[in-house]
Amino acid sequence: MVHPCIRCFFGPASIPHCCVTWPAWKSSTSTRVMYITIFTVISFMCCVMLSNAVVQWADQQFDLCWPLNCGSDAGYLLVYRTMLCVAFFHLVMAVLTIGVQNSRDIVSGAQQGFWAFKIIIMFGMIMLSIRVHLHQGVFIGIVKYAGIWGGFGFMIFAYLVMLESAYKYEDCLGRNGRNVKIITMGALAILCSGGIILSRFGYSEAGSTQSSTSTAASKCVVKDSMMKLNTALYLIVLAMTLISGFPDAHSRPCRNLLPGAVTLNFLAFLTHLISRSNICGEFGKNQWDGLTLILGLYLSFSTLLYLLVRRNDQHSPCSSSTGVLGRFYRRIYLRGPLHVHSNDIDQIKFRNYDEIFDEVDQLQYSWCVFHLVLCGAALFVMLTLTNLYYPKRSTKTSQYEWAMGVDDSTPSPPFADPHATPLLWMHVVASWVCAVLYLWSLVETTVKQSKIAQFSDSYAV
Repeated sequence: MVHPCIRCFFGPASIPHCCVTWPAWKSSTSTRVMYITIFTVISFMCCVMLSNAVVQWADQQFDLCWPLNCGSDAGYLLVYRTMLCVAFFHLVMAVLTIGVQNSRDIVSGAQQGFWAFKIIIMFGMIMLSIRVHLHQGVFIGIVKYAGIWGGFGFMIFAYLVMLESAYKYEDCLGRNGRNVKIITMGALAILCSGGIILSRFGYSEAGSTQSSTSTAASKCVVKDSMMKLNTALYLIVLAMTLISGFPDAHSRPCRNLLPGAVTLNFLAFLTHLISRSNICGEFGKNQWDGLTLILGLYLSFSTLLYLLVRRNDQHSPCSSSTGVLGRFYRRIYLRGPLHVHSNDIDQIKFRNYDEIFDEVDQLQYSWCVFHLVLCGAALFVMLTLTNLYYPKRSTKTSQYEWAMGVDDSTPSPPFADPHATPLLWMHVVASWVCAVLYLWSLVETTVKQSKIAQFSDSYAV
């Protein structure tokens, strides 16, 4: 008889079959826990890769900048290769799991089992990418375009997840009559976002005065203009949130306050990223601050945890909407019939509501979307840790300085990062898209509630 752990790690059996003492989870939940745990461990390893001890060891062992020495930049190259391999692995899994919607699918064995082979394959891909030396221009292009497009997609997805959570939580509190809690949480969140906006403007004005060349000065003008435009967008969203919060005959006070606060904080975070852009050369070599790392990693892991615990809730104003945005919310997570009989599926008691697990056959979970989200999360973490910085001009790492023999002892002014401009525009476009999505959801939910109120009045008459 084959041991259960062997069937789990080297066969198609899922995690709950590894041991009889394992918690009574369903196959889909345990599979998502394993994928997110592996992703978390690799992300922590990438943070360790930027430490001085690991950087010196990697520079001596792997020759990442052959025939030159990377010096302190070896950690960035390790992070790029590691997260690109993780993103490619989940992209391949997304292609393989197209149409796999529950744990009883014929292809679900490759999805929920063979964990030892998956870890070995992922580790082998990382080691192979370290040993293979691509042309510098090819590698920079892969890092830049994959990171920008993947990070952009994940940021939009994370915003939609937070927006739906805010609508759902506010609706739950409103139905329980906890309007004071809604007002308190919304006001604190709005004040927090306003503080981030004001602090970023003061820091940006102090740093932009350090640019010396005309090219850097012109790019700083573009950067300051984008920050001012983001601030105007912030004020528009704030005004729309406050206007929509006024009560009428059919609505409660401070409606849409939490979704607006979430949007304002997201815009403040993107404005913070714009202010940390290195197109002016004022930051030198990727001097990320702690706030950027904390907010970026929190955004990625909170989104993944929400995917882990999300259940089908038809009470959410976004999910129950009949418009285009509502159809998108319903399809991005679950597919299947909207009405399921209680005797066909397992139910649990959750916050005084009967909630439905999203692993059963009647509610089909999209594994392809799950792996695409993990692929985007890997690229977003890569951008968060590195700011798309690529080694140049430090300890003669570039071919130009090695050939010309530039003296390292002479201090050089900070240079603008040529890869910072597309990253800046990615943050700007993400801000505009998030603001448009919020205003769209605001109009759609308001129209829906007005129709419900009119129907109730006509039915009462």
